[in-house]
Amino acid sequence: FSVQGESLGMGDPPLRITGAPTGHTLRPQMTDHPPRPRIVFLCSSPIVLSDAVAAPVLDLKLEYDRVTEAARSGSCPVDLSFSFGTAQNLTEEMTAGCTALHYSGHGVSVKQSTALAFEDGKGGTHLVDSTAVSSLIAVCPLRLAVVSACSGQDAGDAFVKAGVPHVVVTKRAQRLQDKAASSFACSFYGALLKSKTVAQSFAIAKHSVAHASPELLTPKAEADKFMLPVSYTHLRAHETPEHLVCRLLLEKKK
Repeated sequence: FSVQGESLGMGDPPLRITGAPTGHTLRPQMTDHPPRPRIVFLCSSPIVLSDAVAAPVLDLKLEYDRVTEAARSGSCPVDLSFSFGTAQNLTEEMTAGCTALHYSGHGVSVKQSTALAFEDGKGGTHLVDSTAVSSLIAVCPLRLAVVSACSGQDAGDAFVKAGVPHVVVTKRAQRLQDKAASSFACSFYGALLKSKTVAQSFAIAKHSVAHASPELLTPKAEADKFMLPVSYTHLRAHETPEHLVCRLLLEKKK
């Protein structure tokens, strides 16, 4: 899937990528260096959704390629971890500790709400609702959550209510194109890892989808599907990856 400990320069590698092709999480090695932001990507593409309905095929490889390419060009040291989108991997990754969580997959309507479609390990779907997400975040805090799924706003609201300062989602009742998702992710993380704030990175990513994605039939409409929940506006819009490192160091001292 990828290599661990990939060095792009002298000293501590600015980018470490871990992958879990067998479904087991690979954790970053312990070092004497200051803690680095760790971004976990959970990629879920079950074959069958609920009620034996075939799931639309997602091009998660495209998103992976574009995100890792953007990370390589970034100036901020970071660890990227890619895992299959199972509920077990979600729990393990959150327990191991991560700064940001990125979910790529399907949003499924359940009782006037949207659940995230995780894989059950057998080709089927394991739906994880907002209550389960909130209870996990309560004991394993995050700084950033990105829900790259159709109608991801309900799941995003759960992250906000659980206290996650920065949340990026797609609006309710909106179907998101694969290429729009990969374009947004590439630009968002590319900007974030060049020391832009979350708010700035979000604006840059939306602009990229709307004006620099000729492969999309309706680029402006796709860009409009991404949003920051309303409650985000009074939180730390200034926070950059460097702030995250400082915050981690202070929390460790406590």
